[in-house]
Amino acid sequence: MEIAKEIVYDEENRMSRTKSPDLCFLLALGSLLAGFLVSPLASAEDAAIAENPANSFRPDRQIPAVLSLESADPALKKHAILWKEGAIQVVIRSFGLSVRSSLRLEGRLEGPNAGSRHLVWSDQSFDVDSAGNFAFEIPYETSLERVQLAIVSRAGTVAYRVYRVSVSDSAGSARQESEFNSPLQKRFFILPGIGVGRIGYSQSGFPDFSAWTTTVKISANYLLFPPKWDLGFTGVSNVLNFGRTSSSDVRFLALNLRLGYLFPAIRDPWRFGLYGGWYYSTMYATDGTFGYKNVGGPQLFPALRRTFGNGHALSGYFKYSPVSRGMKLMKLDSNELAFGLAYLLPTASTTFGIHLDYARLRLVDAPAADDVVTVNASSITLGGSLTF
Repeated sequence: MEIAKEIVYDEENRMSRTKSPDLCFLLALGSLLAGFLVSPLASAEDAAIAENPANSFRPDRQIPAVLSLESADPALKKHAILWKEGAIQVVIRSFGLSVRSSLRLEGRLEGPNAGSRHLVWSDQSFDVDSAGNFAFEIPYETSLERVQLAIVSRAGTVAYRVYRVSVSDSAGSARQESEFNSPLQKRFFILPGIGVGRIGYSQSGFPDFSAWTTTVKISANYLLFPPKWDLGFTGVSNVLNFGRTSSSDVRFLALNLRLGYLFPAIRDPWRFGLYGGWYYSTMYATDGTFGYKNVGGPQLFPALRRTFGNGHALSGYFKYSPVSRGMKLMKLDSNELAFGLAYLLPTASTTFGIHLDYARLRLVDAPAADDVVTVNASSITLGGSLTF
């Protein structure tokens, strides 16, 4: 990290080294080209969990199903499976442009030492708790007409139960396989963005800089190993400043590379992801006397999303990132703090979003033993988004 050191004093523009006003952005709602809007000074993240293709925020759908016993192995004849009323259902989950379904089986195994046994479907084994209760899911498609379960004891004794599967249909019509399962049609997405806001800058030994500005952004997202792994890139810069408080002009550039993991154990309506990667930011001043260069560092931040019954969703993240000089971390005084919220409104072909982000960037450098340069910048962003 480098901070420009050609500090020039004059009587009109002298400022205290301890003065550190905030940097503020106020971005208008995005137009048809608007992507997720972030600060060009501090690398605020997209608030939405990275499932940004169309339809990715639809809540799970549940269709009631019935299991009817068709045959039972005489072994372990004192054992029976009692299904939990209303809990047997086909769960349809949307991810991006794909649909995946599973048959949820929940009930209780009754009989001697039921808690010491387990259930097996195909080559998968499922635990039974001490009271005999169990709950698990298996893949579902319309060709699944029967389910064979094995009750296995610790001694290796096996008893089979075969159940006929029927999925209710109030309309009485046949269901298409595409309703339950369809492959991922697209993995790579590009999201251009444009915004307008207020920027400012504070550095020891220099007057404040502020201006209204327009920003452009490009985001790219690749579903690496759906539905768990997601790879993303973001680049954003301000391109036109107006209403400046100084004759100098500034440009900011921020780049962000991240890899995210979505935890499958967290079920709808909640989803939780953990993201890590690297961010980079730099600043250019027309007179070259102030600004910072080549700020970067690692990042690791959680993101949480709650989907509502109408398909809308509220998503948020929190991030604290240290700043590095090359590959060496600076003092903890130099860091970036960011958090944000997004409200997401899906349609049949895209997702609209309203985003609120806050980011604060603080840099402390000592180019000489008796010279400490401090930079403080922050942004608050209100923006709109449209997913392509």
